[in-house]
Amino acid sequence: MTFLERRAVRNFISQLWMRRDEGLLTKIVLFPLWVVSLFVAVGVRLRRALEPRKAHRAGVPVISVGNVTVGGTGKTPVTIELARRLTGKYGRRAAILSRGYGRQKKDVPIEPVVVSDGENVLTTAAEGGDEPVLMARALPGVPVVVCPDRTAAAALAIGKFGAQVLLLDDGFQHLKLARDLDIVLTDGSNPVGNGFLMPRGPLREPFGAIRHAGLAWITRMERSQPGEMEALAARLEKMTGRPPVFSATEVSELTDVSGTRLDEELLREKKVLLASGLGRPETFRTTAESLGCLIAGERQFDDHHVFEAGDVRGLIQKADELGADFIAVTAKDAVKLAPLLTVDGGPKAGPEAVEKEKNGGDPEKHEAGQPAESPVENSEVLNSSAPTASAPVENSSATAAGAESAPSAVQTAERSAGFARFVVVHIRLKIISGEEVLDEAIRQVLP
Repeated sequence: MTFLERRAVRNFISQLWMRRDEGLLTKIVLFPLWVVSLFVAVGVRLRRALEPRKAHRAGVPVISVGNVTVGGTGKTPVTIELARRLTGKYGRRAAILSRGYGRQKKDVPIEPVVVSDGENVLTTAAEGGDEPVLMARALPGVPVVVCPDRTAAAALAIGKFGAQVLLLDDGFQHLKLARDLDIVLTDGSNPVGNGFLMPRGPLREPFGAIRHAGLAWITRMERSQPGEMEALAARLEKMTGRPPVFSATEVSELTDVSGTRLDEELLREKKVLLASGLGRPETFRTTAESLGCLIAGERQFDDHHVFEAGDVRGLIQKADELGADFIAVTAKDAVKLAPLLTVDGGPKAGPEAVEKEKNGGDPEKHEAGQPAESPVENSEVLNSSAPTASAPVENSSATAAGAESAPSAVQTAERSAGFARFVVVHIRLKIISGEEVLDEAIRQVLP
Protein backbone atom coordinates (compact mmCIF):
# COMPACT_ATOMS: atom_id res chain seq x y z
CA MET A 1 0.00 0.00 0.00
CA THR A 2 1.43 3.36 -1.03
CA PHE A 3 1.71 6.40 1.22
CA LEU A 4 -1.25 8.07 -0.49
CA GLU A 5 -3.36 4.94 -0.12
CA ARG A 6 -2.51 4.66 3.58
CA ARG A 7 -3.27 8.33 4.02
CA ALA A 8 -6.63 7.92 2.29
CA VAL A 9 -7.55 4.99 4.56
CA ARG A 10 -6.58 6.91 7.69
CA ASN A 11 -8.52 9.97 6.54
CA PHE A 12 -11.57 7.81 5.88
CA ILE A 13 -11.39 6.22 9.34
CA SER A 14 -10.86 9.60 10.97
CA GLN A 15 -13.88 11.04 9.19
CA LEU A 16 -16.01 8.11 10.32
CA TRP A 17 -14.81 8.47 13.90
CA MET A 18 -15.35 12.20 14.10
CA ARG A 19 -18.81 12.31 12.49
CA ARG A 20 -21.54 13.18 14.94
CA ASP A 21 -24.41 12.10 12.69
CA GLU A 22 -24.42 8.61 11.23
CA GLY A 23 -26.90 7.04 8.86
CA LEU A 24 -28.45 3.64 9.39
CA LEU A 25 -26.29 2.06 6.68
CA THR A 26 -23.10 3.27 8.37
CA LYS A 27 -24.21 1.81 11.69
CA ILE A 28 -24.97 -1.55 10.06
CA VAL A 29 -21.64 -1.71 8.24
CA LEU A 30 -19.69 -0.77 11.39
CA PHE A 31 -21.63 -3.10 13.69
CA PRO A 32 -18.74 -5.64 13.91
CA LEU A 33 -16.41 -2.87 15.13
CA TRP A 34 -18.97 -1.93 17.77
CA VAL A 35 -18.93 -5.51 19.03
CA VAL A 36 -15.14 -5.39 19.30
CA SER A 37 -15.38 -2.07 21.17
CA LEU A 38 -17.50 -3.79 23.86
CA PHE A 39 -14.59 -6.10 24.67
CA VAL A 40 -12.24 -3.11 24.66
CA ALA A 41 -14.54 -1.38 27.15
CA VAL A 42 -14.36 -4.36 29.52
CA GLY A 43 -10.57 -4.39 29.27
CA VAL A 44 -10.04 -0.70 29.95
CA ARG A 45 -12.49 -0.75 32.87
CA LEU A 46 -10.68 -3.68 34.48
CA ARG A 47 -7.34 -1.96 33.96
CA ARG A 48 -8.65 1.29 35.42
CA ALA A 49 -9.95 -0.61 38.47
CA LEU A 50 -6.89 -2.76 39.16
CA GLU A 51 -3.69 -0.98 38.11
CA PRO A 52 -3.91 2.10 40.38
CA ARG A 53 -3.71 -0.23 43.39
CA LYS A 54 -0.08 -1.03 42.58
CA ALA A 55 0.91 2.37 41.21
CA HIS A 56 4.35 3.68 42.18
CA ARG A 57 4.58 6.83 44.29
CA ALA A 58 7.28 9.18 43.01
CA GLY A 59 7.76 11.03 46.30
CA VAL A 60 6.89 14.44 44.80
CA PRO A 61 3.58 15.75 43.42
CA VAL A 62 2.70 14.37 39.98
CA ILE A 63 0.32 16.24 37.67
CA SER A 64 -0.88 14.36 34.60
CA VAL A 65 -2.14 15.93 31.37
CA GLY A 66 -4.13 13.61 29.13
CA ASN A 67 -7.36 12.91 27.30
CA VAL A 68 -9.84 10.11 26.56
CA THR A 69 -9.74 10.35 22.76
CA VAL A 70 -7.15 9.56 20.11
CA GLY A 71 -5.69 12.43 18.14
CA GLY A 72 -4.58 15.83 19.29
CA THR A 73 -6.46 17.80 21.91
CA GLY A 74 -3.76 20.38 22.57
CA LYS A 75 -1.82 18.58 25.30
CA THR A 76 1.54 20.11 24.41
CA PRO A 77 0.50 23.79 24.79
CA VAL A 78 -1.28 22.94 28.05
CA THR A 79 1.78 21.12 29.41
CA ILE A 80 3.95 24.11 28.51
CA GLU A 81 1.51 26.46 30.25
CA LEU A 82 1.52 24.32 33.40
CA ALA A 83 5.32 24.11 33.47
CA ARG A 84 5.61 27.89 33.21
CA ARG A 85 3.00 28.36 35.90
CA LEU A 86 4.68 25.92 38.29
CA THR A 87 8.15 27.40 37.83
CA GLY A 88 7.11 31.06 37.61
CA LYS A 89 4.07 31.61 39.79
CA TYR A 90 4.78 28.86 42.32
CA GLY A 91 8.58 28.80 42.23
CA ARG A 92 8.85 25.00 41.98
CA ARG A 93 11.46 23.02 40.08
CA ALA A 94 9.31 21.21 37.54
CA ALA A 95 10.26 18.44 35.11
CA ILE A 96 8.30 16.94 32.23
CA LEU A 97 8.03 13.19 31.68
CA SER A 98 6.98 11.94 28.26
CA ARG A 99 6.79 8.59 26.51
CA GLY A 100 8.58 10.12 23.52
CA TYR A 101 6.24 9.38 20.65
CA GLY A 102 7.75 9.89 17.21
CA ARG A 103 11.31 8.87 18.05
CA GLN A 104 12.92 7.82 14.79
CA LYS A 105 16.13 6.09 15.73
CA LYS A 106 16.30 2.32 15.56
CA ASP A 107 17.00 0.49 18.79
CA VAL A 108 15.56 3.34 20.88
CA PRO A 109 16.76 2.70 24.44
CA ILE A 110 14.21 1.67 27.03
CA GLU A 111 16.07 3.57 29.74
CA PRO A 112 15.31 7.28 30.26
CA VAL A 113 16.66 9.75 27.71
CA VAL A 114 17.29 13.34 28.81
CA VAL A 115 15.96 15.59 26.06
CA SER A 116 16.79 18.72 28.07
CA ASP A 117 18.68 19.19 31.32
CA GLY A 118 16.98 22.56 31.78
CA GLU A 119 19.91 24.42 30.23
CA ASN A 120 20.48 22.77 26.87
CA VAL A 121 18.46 20.68 24.43
CA LEU A 122 20.51 17.52 24.22
CA THR A 123 18.77 15.41 21.58
CA THR A 124 17.20 15.67 18.17
CA ALA A 125 13.57 14.83 17.48
CA ALA A 126 14.79 11.51 16.10
CA GLU A 127 16.22 10.60 19.50
CA GLY A 128 13.79 12.30 21.86
CA GLY A 129 10.53 12.71 19.93
CA ASP A 130 9.12 15.80 18.24
CA GLU A 131 6.87 17.02 21.06
CA PRO A 132 9.45 16.52 23.86
CA VAL A 133 12.04 18.50 21.85
CA LEU A 134 9.41 21.16 21.18
CA MET A 135 8.65 21.48 24.89
CA ALA A 136 12.34 21.50 25.76
CA ARG A 137 12.99 24.44 23.43
CA ALA A 138 10.00 26.36 24.74
CA LEU A 139 10.91 25.82 28.40
CA PRO A 140 14.43 26.85 29.39
CA GLY A 141 15.00 25.80 32.97
CA VAL A 142 12.66 22.78 32.79
CA PRO A 143 14.21 19.33 32.30
CA VAL A 144 12.43 17.00 29.87
CA VAL A 145 12.89 13.22 30.17
CA VAL A 146 11.43 10.58 27.85
CA CYS A 147 10.94 6.90 28.57
CA PRO A 148 8.14 4.36 28.11
CA ASP A 149 8.63 3.59 31.81
CA ARG A 150 7.53 6.83 33.41
CA THR A 151 8.51 5.48 36.86
CA ALA A 152 12.15 5.29 35.78
CA ALA A 153 11.89 8.74 34.19
CA ALA A 154 10.50 10.12 37.45
CA ALA A 155 13.37 8.67 39.47
CA LEU A 156 15.91 10.25 37.12
CA ALA A 157 14.19 13.65 37.11
CA ILE A 158 14.11 13.74 40.90
CA GLY A 159 17.56 12.27 41.53
CA LYS A 160 19.51 14.11 38.84
CA PHE A 161 17.66 17.41 38.53
CA GLY A 162 16.03 17.79 41.93
CA ALA A 163 12.53 18.05 40.48
CA GLN A 164 9.95 19.13 43.05
CA VAL A 165 6.91 18.46 40.85
CA LEU A 166 6.49 16.22 37.81
CA LEU A 167 4.33 16.85 34.76
CA LEU A 168 3.21 13.64 33.09
CA ASP A 169 2.60 14.36 29.39
CA ASP A 170 -0.21 12.24 27.90
CA GLY A 171 -0.49 10.35 31.16
CA PHE A 172 -4.20 9.76 31.85
CA GLN A 173 -3.96 6.12 30.71
CA HIS A 174 -0.50 5.59 32.19
CA LEU A 175 -1.55 4.14 35.54
CA LYS A 176 1.75 2.68 36.77
CA LEU A 177 2.84 6.04 38.16
CA ALA A 178 0.53 7.46 40.81
CA ARG A 179 -0.55 11.03 40.29
CA ASP A 180 -1.88 13.71 42.60
CA LEU A 181 -3.88 15.56 39.93
CA ASP A 182 -5.23 14.32 36.62
CA ILE A 183 -6.11 17.05 34.13
CA VAL A 184 -8.15 15.72 31.22
CA LEU A 185 -8.45 17.73 28.01
CA THR A 186 -11.45 17.84 25.69
CA ASP A 187 -11.31 19.41 22.23
CA GLY A 188 -13.97 22.11 22.08
CA SER A 189 -14.31 21.71 18.31
CA ASN A 190 -15.37 18.06 18.52
CA PRO A 191 -15.26 16.63 22.05
CA VAL A 192 -15.96 12.92 21.46
CA GLY A 193 -16.57 12.45 17.74
CA ASN A 194 -19.18 9.74 17.22
CA GLY A 195 -18.98 8.87 20.92
CA PHE A 196 -17.87 5.25 20.48
CA LEU A 197 -14.89 3.43 21.90
CA MET A 198 -12.06 2.25 19.66
CA PRO A 199 -12.09 0.71 17.09
CA ARG A 200 -15.66 1.86 16.47
CA GLY A 201 -14.85 5.44 17.42
CA PRO A 202 -12.12 7.74 18.74
CA LEU A 203 -12.47 7.09 22.48
CA ARG A 204 -9.51 5.46 24.23
CA GLU A 205 -11.77 4.68 27.16
CA PRO A 206 -15.37 5.54 28.03
CA PHE A 207 -16.05 9.26 28.41
CA GLY A 208 -17.19 8.56 31.96
CA ALA A 209 -13.57 7.80 32.91
CA ILE A 210 -13.16 11.56 33.31
CA ARG A 211 -14.71 11.12 36.74
CA HIS A 212 -11.27 9.84 37.83
CA ALA A 213 -9.77 13.24 36.96
CA GLY A 214 -9.49 16.21 39.27
CA LEU A 215 -9.94 18.86 36.58
CA ALA A 216 -11.32 19.04 33.03
CA TRP A 217 -9.97 21.46 30.45
CA ILE A 218 -11.78 22.38 27.23
CA THR A 219 -9.29 23.43 24.56
CA ARG A 220 -9.57 25.09 21.13
CA MET A 221 -12.56 27.20 22.02
CA GLU A 222 -11.89 29.25 18.88
CA ARG A 223 -13.25 26.27 16.92
CA SER A 224 -16.17 25.37 19.21
CA GLN A 225 -19.80 25.42 18.15
CA PRO A 226 -21.94 28.14 19.79
CA GLY A 227 -24.36 26.75 22.35
CA GLU A 228 -22.66 23.37 22.78
CA MET A 229 -20.16 24.21 25.49
CA GLU A 230 -22.66 24.91 28.25
CA ALA A 231 -23.97 21.34 28.34
CA LEU A 232 -20.45 19.90 28.02
CA ALA A 233 -19.14 22.11 30.82
CA ALA A 234 -22.00 21.09 33.11
CA ARG A 235 -21.33 17.42 32.42
CA LEU A 236 -17.60 17.77 33.07
CA GLU A 237 -18.16 19.72 36.29
CA LYS A 238 -20.48 17.00 37.54
CA MET A 239 -17.81 14.35 36.88
CA THR A 240 -14.78 16.19 38.32
CA GLY A 241 -16.39 18.34 41.01
CA ARG A 242 -14.90 21.50 39.50
CA PRO A 243 -15.88 23.84 36.66
CA PRO A 244 -13.66 23.21 33.63
CA VAL A 245 -10.93 25.50 32.35
CA PHE A 246 -11.59 27.02 28.91
CA SER A 247 -8.77 27.96 26.55
CA ALA A 248 -8.12 28.93 22.95
CA THR A 249 -5.00 29.03 20.81
CA GLU A 250 -3.64 31.96 18.84
CA VAL A 251 -0.58 32.66 16.73
CA SER A 252 2.33 33.91 18.80
CA GLU A 253 4.98 34.39 16.13
CA LEU A 254 6.34 33.34 12.75
CA THR A 255 9.91 32.08 12.36
CA ASP A 256 12.08 30.40 9.78
CA VAL A 257 13.13 26.82 10.50
CA SER A 258 16.26 27.96 12.35
CA GLY A 259 14.14 29.97 14.82
CA THR A 260 14.73 33.50 13.54
CA ARG A 261 11.63 35.64 13.99
CA LEU A 262 9.87 36.93 10.91
CA ASP A 263 7.48 39.78 10.22
CA GLU A 264 4.10 38.77 11.63
CA GLU A 265 2.44 40.11 8.47
CA LEU A 266 4.67 38.07 6.14
CA LEU A 267 1.92 35.65 5.05
CA ARG A 268 -0.95 38.11 4.77
CA GLU A 269 -2.47 38.05 1.27
CA LYS A 270 0.23 35.59 0.17
CA LYS A 271 -0.49 32.21 -1.45
CA VAL A 272 0.55 29.51 1.01
CA LEU A 273 0.81 25.73 0.92
CA LEU A 274 0.01 24.21 4.32
CA ALA A 275 1.96 21.15 5.44
CA SER A 276 1.40 19.42 8.77
CA GLY A 277 1.71 16.12 10.59
CA LEU A 278 -0.84 16.47 13.39
CA GLY A 279 -3.47 14.36 15.10
CA ARG A 280 -6.08 16.83 13.89
CA PRO A 281 -4.60 18.70 10.92
CA GLU A 282 -7.77 20.73 10.36
CA THR A 283 -6.77 22.83 13.37
CA PHE A 284 -3.74 24.11 11.46
CA ARG A 285 -5.95 25.39 8.67
CA THR A 286 -7.93 27.44 11.19
CA THR A 287 -4.68 28.86 12.55
CA ALA A 288 -3.41 29.72 9.06
CA GLU A 289 -6.68 31.40 8.12
CA SER A 290 -6.28 33.71 11.12
CA LEU A 291 -3.09 35.03 9.50
CA GLY A 292 -4.96 36.32 6.47
CA CYS A 293 -3.07 34.14 4.00
CA LEU A 294 -4.50 32.67 0.82
CA ILE A 295 -4.45 28.90 1.21
CA ALA A 296 -3.37 27.44 -2.14
CA GLY A 297 -3.40 23.83 -0.94
CA GLU A 298 -2.73 21.43 1.90
CA ARG A 299 -0.51 18.40 2.42
CA GLN A 300 -1.41 16.35 5.47
CA PHE A 301 1.03 13.82 6.87
CA ASP A 302 0.48 11.31 9.66
CA ASP A 303 0.92 12.47 13.23
CA HIS A 304 4.62 12.30 14.22
CA HIS A 305 5.53 11.80 10.55
CA VAL A 306 9.22 11.18 9.94
CA PHE A 307 10.15 13.72 7.27
CA GLU A 308 12.69 12.81 4.61
CA ALA A 309 14.43 14.76 1.88
CA GLY A 310 11.87 13.45 -0.62
CA ASP A 311 9.07 15.01 1.41
CA VAL A 312 10.79 18.40 1.29
CA ARG A 313 11.32 18.18 -2.45
CA GLY A 314 7.72 17.10 -2.90
CA LEU A 315 6.45 20.08 -0.89
CA ILE A 316 8.57 22.54 -2.85
CA GLN A 317 7.40 21.00 -6.12
CA LYS A 318 3.78 21.18 -5.00
CA ALA A 319 4.21 24.81 -3.95
CA ASP A 320 5.63 25.59 -7.38
CA GLU A 321 2.70 23.88 -9.11
CA LEU A 322 0.21 25.86 -7.02
CA GLY A 323 2.09 29.12 -7.39
CA ALA A 324 2.46 29.34 -3.60
CA ASP A 325 4.81 31.95 -2.20
CA PHE A 326 5.53 30.05 1.01
CA ILE A 327 5.10 26.69 2.70
CA ALA A 328 3.64 27.09 6.19
CA VAL A 329 4.41 24.36 8.73
CA THR A 330 3.73 23.79 12.40
CA ALA A 331 6.42 24.22 15.02
CA LYS A 332 6.13 20.53 15.85
CA ASP A 333 6.99 19.57 12.28
CA ALA A 334 9.73 22.19 11.99
CA VAL A 335 11.75 20.28 14.60
CA LYS A 336 12.06 17.43 12.10
CA LEU A 337 12.31 19.58 8.97
CA ALA A 338 15.15 21.79 10.20
CA PRO A 339 17.95 19.22 9.70
CA LEU A 340 16.77 18.74 6.12
CA LEU A 341 16.79 22.46 5.34
CA THR A 342 19.65 24.00 7.29
CA VAL A 343 23.43 23.87 6.97
CA ASP A 344 25.70 25.05 9.79
CA GLY A 345 22.90 26.91 11.53
CA GLY A 346 20.93 27.72 8.40
CA PRO A 347 21.42 29.72 5.21
CA LYS A 348 20.92 33.45 5.43
CA ALA A 349 18.41 33.70 2.59
CA GLY A 350 15.27 33.16 4.65
CA PRO A 351 11.59 33.78 3.81
CA GLU A 352 11.83 37.54 4.27
CA ALA A 353 14.80 37.76 1.91
CA VAL A 354 12.70 36.03 -0.72
CA GLU A 355 9.87 38.52 -0.20
CA LYS A 356 12.30 41.44 -0.36
CA GLU A 357 13.75 40.11 -3.61
CA LYS A 358 10.25 39.91 -5.10
CA ASN A 359 9.82 43.59 -4.31
CA GLY A 360 12.98 44.50 -6.21
CA GLY A 361 15.02 44.82 -3.04
CA ASP A 362 13.03 47.86 -1.93
CA PRO A 363 12.96 47.78 1.88
CA GLU A 364 10.00 50.16 1.91
CA LYS A 365 7.80 47.56 0.23
CA HIS A 366 8.46 44.93 2.85
CA GLU A 367 10.12 45.65 6.17
CA ALA A 368 12.37 43.10 7.75
CA GLY A 369 10.83 41.14 10.63
CA GLN A 370 11.33 42.61 14.07
CA PRO A 371 11.21 40.80 17.39
CA ALA A 372 7.72 40.64 18.80
CA GLU A 373 6.84 43.05 21.58
CA SER A 374 5.32 40.34 23.76
CA PRO A 375 7.68 38.74 26.30
CA VAL A 376 9.21 35.42 25.40
CA GLU A 377 7.45 33.63 28.24
CA ASN A 378 4.11 34.21 26.50
CA SER A 379 5.27 32.54 23.28
CA GLU A 380 3.81 29.07 22.86
CA VAL A 381 3.58 26.44 20.27
CA LEU A 382 0.89 24.27 18.79
CA ASN A 383 0.72 20.44 19.27
CA SER A 384 3.83 21.43 17.11
CA SER A 385 8.07 23.14 16.94
CA ALA A 386 11.01 25.24 15.85
CA PRO A 387 13.08 26.85 18.60
CA THR A 388 11.50 29.86 20.23
CA ALA A 389 13.37 33.12 20.76
CA SER A 390 14.30 31.87 24.23
CA ALA A 391 16.13 28.86 22.79
CA PRO A 392 19.60 29.54 21.39
CA VAL A 393 20.10 28.59 17.76
CA GLU A 394 23.00 26.34 18.66
CA ASN A 395 20.51 24.01 20.35
CA SER A 396 18.38 23.67 17.23
CA SER A 397 17.92 20.28 15.66
CA ALA A 398 19.96 21.59 12.76
CA THR A 399 23.01 21.66 14.99
CA ALA A 400 22.02 18.54 16.89
CA ALA A 401 21.98 16.76 13.57
CA GLY A 402 25.57 17.84 12.96
CA ALA A 403 26.70 14.25 13.18
CA GLU A 404 25.54 13.85 9.59
CA SER A 405 28.17 13.82 6.89
CA ALA A 406 28.82 17.22 5.36
CA PRO A 407 26.41 17.94 2.47
CA SER A 408 27.69 18.45 -1.03
CA ALA A 409 27.55 21.81 -2.80
CA VAL A 410 24.44 20.67 -4.68
CA GLN A 411 22.75 19.53 -1.44
CA THR A 412 23.65 22.83 0.19
CA ALA A 413 22.07 24.76 -2.69
CA GLU A 414 18.93 22.61 -2.48
CA ARG A 415 18.69 23.16 1.26
CA SER A 416 19.15 26.90 0.89
CA ALA A 417 16.39 27.07 -1.71
CA GLY A 418 14.07 25.03 0.48
CA PHE A 419 14.89 26.99 3.62
CA ALA A 420 13.74 30.18 1.93
CA ARG A 421 10.25 28.80 1.30
CA PHE A 422 9.34 27.45 4.75
CA VAL A 423 7.63 29.55 7.43
CA VAL A 424 6.98 28.12 10.88
CA VAL A 425 3.73 29.09 12.61
CA HIS A 426 3.96 29.07 16.42
CA ILE A 427 0.93 29.26 18.68
CA ARG A 428 0.32 30.10 22.31
CA LEU A 429 -2.37 29.15 24.77
CA LYS A 430 -4.85 31.72 25.98
CA ILE A 431 -6.93 30.84 29.04
CA ILE A 432 -10.42 32.25 28.57
CA SER A 433 -11.90 31.29 31.94
CA GLY A 434 -11.23 28.98 34.86
CA GLU A 435 -7.79 30.26 35.82
CA GLU A 436 -8.82 30.50 39.48
CA VAL A 437 -10.06 26.92 39.38
CA LEU A 438 -6.76 25.79 37.86
CA ASP A 439 -4.71 27.55 40.53
CA GLU A 440 -6.86 26.07 43.29
CA ALA A 441 -6.32 22.56 41.92
CA ILE A 442 -2.55 23.11 41.69
CA ARG A 443 -2.28 24.56 45.19
CA GLN A 444 -4.04 21.53 46.66
CA VAL A 445 -1.35 19.14 45.44
CA LEU A 446 1.74 21.25 46.13
CA PRO A 447 3.37 20.87 49.57
